[in-house]
Amino acid sequence: MAASLPEFWQLLLDSQLVSAEQGQQLIASFSQVKGTAHQGHARTLAEWLISRGVVTRYQAMVLMAGRSGPFFYGDYKLYDRLESGALAGMFRAVHVPTQHPVVLQFLTGPATQDPQQWAALAPQLKQHSSIQHPHLQRCFEAVDLTSYRFLVVEDLRGQSLDQLLLGGQRLTPAEACRCVRCAALGLMPLHQRGLIHGDIRPARLWLEQGGNVKLLREPVSGFAPVFLSRPDVSGLLTLRADYLAPEFLQEGKQPDALTDIYALGCTLYELLAGQPPFPAAELRAKMHLHATQPIQSLEAAGVPQALTQVVTYLMAKNPAVRYQHLNQVIAQISPFVDASRLNVASPKPPATQAAYERALQPRRAPADATPPGPAGLPGARPAAAAAPAPGTASGQGTPAATAAAGSVLQGRQRHKPNQQRLLFQVGIGVGAVLLLLIVLLLLNSGSEQQPVKPGGSAGPRGETPVGSPPAESSRPAKSPPAAETSSRSVQEGPFEIVADDGKQPWQSPTAGQAVSLRYLPTGGQVFLIARPAALLASPEGPRVVQALGPAFAGAQAAWEAAAGVPLSQIEQLIVSFQDRGDPLPRTTLVVRPKTPVTKESLLPKLGAAGAGASAGSGSAEVFAGNNGWFYFLPAEEQGGVLVIGRAEEIKEVSDAQGAPPVLPAALEKLLRASDDQRHVTVLLAPNELAANFCRDGRPWSFCDPRRVREPVDWFLSDAQAAVFSVHVTQVTYVELTFVRRRGTGPVEAIQDRLRQMPERVERYVANLNPAPYWRVVALRFPQMVRYLCAQTRVGAEGDLTVVNAALPPAAAHNLIFATEMALTSPALSAAPVPVPPAGP
Repeated sequence: MAASLPEFWQLLLDSQLVSAEQGQQLIASFSQVKGTAHQGHARTLAEWLISRGVVTRYQAMVLMAGRSGPFFYGDYKLYDRLESGALAGMFRAVHVPTQHPVVLQFLTGPATQDPQQWAALAPQLKQHSSIQHPHLQRCFEAVDLTSYRFLVVEDLRGQSLDQLLLGGQRLTPAEACRCVRCAALGLMPLHQRGLIHGDIRPARLWLEQGGNVKLLREPVSGFAPVFLSRPDVSGLLTLRADYLAPEFLQEGKQPDALTDIYALGCTLYELLAGQPPFPAAELRAKMHLHATQPIQSLEAAGVPQALTQVVTYLMAKNPAVRYQHLNQVIAQISPFVDASRLNVASPKPPATQAAYERALQPRRAPADATPPGPAGLPGARPAAAAAPAPGTASGQGTPAATAAAGSVLQGRQRHKPNQQRLLFQVGIGVGAVLLLLIVLLLLNSGSEQQPVKPGGSAGPRGETPVGSPPAESSRPAKSPPAAETSSRSVQEGPFEIVADDGKQPWQSPTAGQAVSLRYLPTGGQVFLIARPAALLASPEGPRVVQALGPAFAGAQAAWEAAAGVPLSQIEQLIVSFQDRGDPLPRTTLVVRPKTPVTKESLLPKLGAAGAGASAGSGSAEVFAGNNGWFYFLPAEEQGGVLVIGRAEEIKEVSDAQGAPPVLPAALEKLLRASDDQRHVTVLLAPNELAANFCRDGRPWSFCDPRRVREPVDWFLSDAQAAVFSVHVTQVTYVELTFVRRRGTGPVEAIQDRLRQMPERVERYVANLNPAPYWRVVALRFPQMVRYLCAQTRVGAEGDLTVVNAALPPAAAHNLIFATEMALTSPALSAAPVPVPPAGP
């Protein structure tokens, strides 16, 4: 029953769409409308409010039905319900603080109603919200209001591809391949994060106004296992049946990357033929045909035989025969796409998007959140949540933290950086030091030294280190809150100490998302990821940068002039090193500034030549600087990303529309386990490091490549890939995770190999001829290493080994300074560069 006029006014006030004051003003204004005094009714009032923009037609319909809503869910206000098409049942809304338009997808089903299932699902939804791609619908956040749970996704305008196929219509081969290529590009970042779509079909491919194609997200139902024997209550399985791979005949089969590729093949077939490959009516009959029958030839539809063969490989019954990776799919489909349509621009995002993204930032993972210890690792309970040492004051009595920054870092000789190498030096200047810190980190060689006890001796073995720590380093460091504590916990001084067996890995001080390698070219197998602004904002950060030396400072200044963005204003910097046969590896940088940059703001800093030639496919955001580098500002990032590199790499990135490079499986596995909140991270393939990056003859300006290559190559000889990271806040936290090769042992083998290393470091330092300005520190260096050894823990799970250490904050700059000096100092004339012993 429709609401009366007085009831409508009351419902409008109850809905909170207008305030009480606005309501009184509207009542007064409506009473002045001619005829309303005698003939006005609720429908007339609704149309009047719609015409004035007070309510939308959807909101008016709800009020007319006698309901006051609800229209507000958290920060979002509903204004329309989508009744048809691929988005049917979802709601258009605005984010009230920023007025940014979005779509709300309310979640139903056991996975969202059961608290335990929701808790398991929430991290995956959060991971979805961190992935962006021009061919993938944005998923901004998952909202849990207890009574309601919903996803906030991008508000797209256009239509799904299944609507183009109504009445048996089909697309041209070039357009069909373009659409599927876009879907594959959008699917790639999901697969690289270990996420599966699970529901690829024409209805999930969205054609935007202007021609860009985006893959619609399915983060909840798409990954669920398939049970053909169970009733299809929701009807979703029936909708997906035309695109399910034969392996789903196995009851409870979980979707995977190869079933997604099969679904891409079915989708391409339907776009070409105008109907699904096996249009049988019954679900089981469809699945039987998928498993046993070849697809019908597409040549009658004007499809080239070569393209039919591509579809056949996409839809191979045997998963091992299909294309195994999306980069193969994209490479095979691209030749059939009209070159002028390869890169169709996305519609310009609303002006409110940047403000909306900033508003969401506080709700995302804080930089120093403390999650549980590494999942599944033995003894993952922290001894003290990333504390330097149980009961030990930060920097007090620890050799790694002894000398004051001013005395340690003074008197360095200055070297003028080579301007042509500045991009390489910015990356390698940090990266090489961190790579040797990997060596030092692995010094958990089964040493019998125990962590320093509360009130114990000043250093390992009771040794009193030379010199005194700076005053600011002598204050007790507060430990980050632990995610779990032991029943045997005791309170001693500023620390809560958990009973520790000396072997449990330290708990991570951060809980970020996996690192994204978007906008990087292919071919990189060494990656440096840094958060300069966060590092420099920490108390220890400026000392760490100072410890890298004047050569790095000179390269930093030259690079900042070339890039137009100071390090202190960079939220994230990613450097990819590619070996293209040049004297030095090529570098491509992805810069994410704290505040957006524009081409107009960069050109004056880059000189007049910044308006020069383009390296991309007609993109106005690609331009050349007067320094020989090319710059790419992706339009969809609205100044939030700046890519710098050589013309060839920038063209590749521009043509790929920012799709991340495909990595070897081991590197992808570690990338998914990485943490983008760490201050510095190095992801690498050790064989690439030894064979190319540190090969003899490389014209490194700071040291002989063998000094890095030989120890790292020996320590990581069993590793397929490794990721090393450092985070400096209340503690210096260092972590190395690597994927072991088959047939190699976990913790015990590593400890046995490392048992002799502390003495080898002593012999190595003894064979150096240190300059006077660091000779005192050189004498302390072995003590630093012993303390690092005592604080290092090792754990293993499956083919992963995790090695980490928690140290006082001052340890960061002292270890970096001493390590760099050990790398660059000349050896005594009779002392050769030490070669690690052969592995067992």
